[in-house]
Amino acid sequence: MIFPAGCGTFLGRLREPADDGQPYLLVEGTKQMYAAASWAPAEWGLVGIAGCNNWIGTDLSWADERHVVVLFDND
Repeated sequence: MIFPAGCGTFLGRLREPADDGQPYLLVEGTKQMYAAASWAPAEWGLVGIAGCNNWIGTDLSWADERHVVVLFDND
């Protein structure tokens, strides 16, 4: 997924969890999201954001009642 230029608060939902008991993995960065997709368990949901502040103001209702693992990069 390539994030749109100036996308602001855009979440890229790459895949949904296999069932209600599986967590989401929220990863910062386009390349990092694809890297995470190659090693994260296939039954986990995967969401990517273009930058660590780009989830501010977005609808996070998809995360209600779910475990979410957040991975930011080092910058």
